[in-house]
Amino acid sequence: MTSLRLWILLLAVTCFAAGLGAGVMAGEARAARRAPATRLGAPGADYLALLEESFQLSPERADLCAQLLQRYAEEVEEIRQRALSQSIASVEGELARVGLRYRDAIRDHVLPPAERQRFDELAARGGAPLPSEP
Repeated sequence: MTSLRLWILLLAVTCFAAGLGAGVMAGEARAARRAPATRLGAPGADYLALLEESFQLSPERADLCAQLLQRYAEEVEEIRQRALSQSIASVEGELARVGLRYRDAIRDHVLPPAERQRFDELAARGGAPLPSEP
């Protein structure tokens, strides 16, 4: 193959690759324009997109809806956190008993007898090496 043919082949392959890349990018841009506008990562983004598409919401109404959905997500999270706190409080006694049982098992079965006194001293000061909460 001559040097001229090699350069022509190289130029053709480069043009093909550039055209392929441009075509992919143009296709992605076209698909993004057709997709409904969503606020990625926002709570209820899919729901908001459905409302915007179904009811042709103005930008002001879409922003208001997004704010309402954000507040809704915050309130739901507050309720979840409150329920979690209440559920942990209701089992605190059981958690304390389990913690003591495992602390004693570690003391009696893991630590060598010579270290148990030091372990007891740590436990008495509140430095027991087993957390009391989950």
